[in-house]
Amino acid sequence: MANNKLSPTEKQKRLAIEIIENDKRPVPLNKTQLLEKAGYAHATAITKQQEILTSEGLQMAFANNGITGSRITKVLDDAMQANQTSAFQGKIHKSDSPDHKIRLSALNLVGDFAGLKKLNIQSTNINVNIDKEDIEGILGFA
Repeated sequence: MANNKLSPTEKQKRLAIEIIENDKRPVPLNKTQLLEKAGYAHATAITKQQEILTSEGLQMAFANNGITGSRITKVLDDAMQANQTSAFQGKIHKSDSPDHKIRLSALNLVGDFAGLKKLNIQSTNINVNIDKEDIEGILGFA
């Protein structure tokens, strides 16, 4: 039986690699810079950014590199469950207190990836509840 799905374009393949490797850079690139590095024109990188980043072709390129919706969801779900840890006398101690820094960072990554505005936090105490279905929906994997 023939597969009717289109393959990712060469630009989508390069973009997936650029995004995957972006955190290894001393200074990570922003979305526009990533698109340009993958071969998209500057104007396209600005005006079609959200369309390109949420395209089926890019999602397929991620999947071809082992990055699937369920894997992303699992990592983000784990981050949303993070608790504070500390090191004392060479031992790691985990507390029952939520690690809001990690949780907010994960939430901001989801928001950034989904094209949502980053949160401006006014308080240091905040409870964030997000489940796997919310993450999948935001990322377009639902």
